[in-house]
Amino acid sequence: FSMQHMQSAAEDESSHLSYVRGLHITFFADPNTVADSGTRALAFDAMENAARGIDRFTSNASGRVLFGQRVNAVRLQTSAKPYIKITDKTLIVTFNPQTGYFGRASSRAIAFALGKMMKVPFPN
Repeated sequence: FSMQHMQSAAEDESSHLSYVRGLHITFFADPNTVADSGTRALAFDAMENAARGIDRFTSNASGRVLFGQRVNAVRLQTSAKPYIKITDKTLIVTFNPQTGYFGRASSRAIAFALGKMMKVPFPN
């Protein structure tokens, strides 16, 4: 899984959210964080889950408006446990490469966490 594949997938996710939800979101990860292909594969999976979670959350019109006002980028980074937070209009999505696919949040968990953060009810 090359860095070019990762960048192409990030562009695809951005295009999908732009087309389906009218959101203009950039996905990125620090190149040093995803230097090896194993971590890059996990980052790719975390990115796909984040994009699906955003898509789920923004299917609600009020969620879409709030998300569009508060977020314009999604940054993937490593951490001891998966979590999301918003800093300077960037949604930070973390994953733990040491625990493999168990070390990243599901799309449902991301949508639910966004609902809690933005005070928009999202069914669990």
